[in-house]
Amino acid sequence: MKIAVQCETGLGKVCCEDHALYYDYTNSQSILFNRVRKELEINTPFLIGVADGVGGNPGAHEASRFALCGLTDFSRRISEISAMKELESILKELNGRLIDYSSGIRFKETMATTFSAIYANSEKAYYVHTGNTRISVMHSRYLKQLTTDFTTYQFLLDHGQPEAAERCNKCEIISCMGGGGPENLTRIQANAIYDAGKCPKLAVLTSDGIHEFVDLDWMEELLADDSVPDLIKTDKLIEKSLENGSADDKTVVIIRFRNV
Repeated sequence: MKIAVQCETGLGKVCCEDHALYYDYTNSQSILFNRVRKELEINTPFLIGVADGVGGNPGAHEASRFALCGLTDFSRRISEISAMKELESILKELNGRLIDYSSGIRFKETMATTFSAIYANSEKAYYVHTGNTRISVMHSRYLKQLTTDFTTYQFLLDHGQPEAAERCNKCEIISCMGGGGPENLTRIQANAIYDAGKCPKLAVLTSDGIHEFVDLDWMEELLADDSVPDLIKTDKLIEKSLENGSADDKTVVIIRFRNV
């Protein structure tokens, strides 16, 4: 198995508020990615996550970093999960830690972040998510988005208000970690990705600096092209988002489950 990861700072920004994390259970080792382009051979079981600090709040860089680093403290509990509700409980506990941490930092008490993470072993995989980072999977040539974008835009679309959706800030989130209080974590998704023998060809995690600026059909065609190495695919996704006007931070993680 392999991962290709690229995490780039947005145009005109001093630091990248996105982070990605890989935790290797075999070696009890974690790698935190920020402003990096890298490909790694990986082992199962593993944890992989992406967090995008909320730019409208102070301390966005610290928030995404803290949330992902804290995830590894729950690694043993996650590997023993028997019900998805337990994943929701872990995310709430991690959220409480972030709120406590930020409360002691002057002017950064409301730091906040999105959060999407995958745990996988040889038999099963599941994810936990809030915010508008995304997890999608590909079994053959078609990309399926697993996570819901917890944004005002998606909320309005889901409630039959497409005109209002087109007028709103499409990146405005309605659920996140942190933000100064637990009331900001309004929605959590936790579900299985696969069980024995049914793993996808690949999974891809993205921050909104990518998926809000890249056409789904184009992305699907790129990811389905096995002649293009996955690290080059991350280059192409970032290049396309830049061409389409993305000034935000950009993170892509491609997890290669099967080479077929």
